[in-house]
Amino acid sequence: TLLTYDFGGGTFDASVLDLDGKVFQVAATGGDPFLGGVDFDIRLTDYLIERFESDERITIKDDAVVVQRVLNAAEIAKIDLSLLQHTEVRLPFVAARRGKPVDMALHVSRQMLNQLTDDLVERCSHTIDDVLASAGLKYSDINELLLAGGQTRMPAIQARLEKQFGKTP
Repeated sequence: TLLTYDFGGGTFDASVLDLDGKVFQVAATGGDPFLGGVDFDIRLTDYLIERFESDERITIKDDAVVVQRVLNAAEIAKIDLSLLQHTEVRLPFVAARRGKPVDMALHVSRQMLNQLTDDLVERCSHTIDDVLASAGLKYSDINELLLAGGQTRMPAIQARLEKQFGKTP
C-alpha cells in the first residue's frame, strides 16, 4: 500500500494505491486544486516586498514589473532554501530615490520560509488525513511514500511526512 504525494507548482494531489503483483488499484484519491508551489512563492514575495518597503520606505507593490521580478527571485530563493539554510535575494534597480537606483538585497532563512508557509504545509496534512479516511486506512497502513513535483523537495514537507508516517518518503 503506497501513497503518492504529488505537489507541483499549481496543485496538490494525493492517492493511495494498493499493489498486488502487477495490478495497481486506486483505494482513494484527493487533493487541493487551489494549493501549489506558487503559493509558497507568493508568500515569500509578499514578505520580501514588505521588508523592502519597510526598510527603504519606498512602495514597490504597485509596480507589476517589479512584483514579477521579486516573484521570480522568490521562487529561486525557495529552491535554494531546499539545500541551504540561508540565501540572499538580490535584485538591482527595483525602485528609484531622487533619480538614483535602489537595489533589493535581503537575507532569507529556511526558518523564515517555514514560518511563512507552515499553514500551507498543514493544509497538505489535512488533505492526507481525508484521503486516508476515505480509504479506511491509518498512517501506519502505508508501506511506501512516493513524492512527485518540485514542491516536495522542501525539507519542511519531507519532515512533516516523516513525522506523520514514521518513515522517510
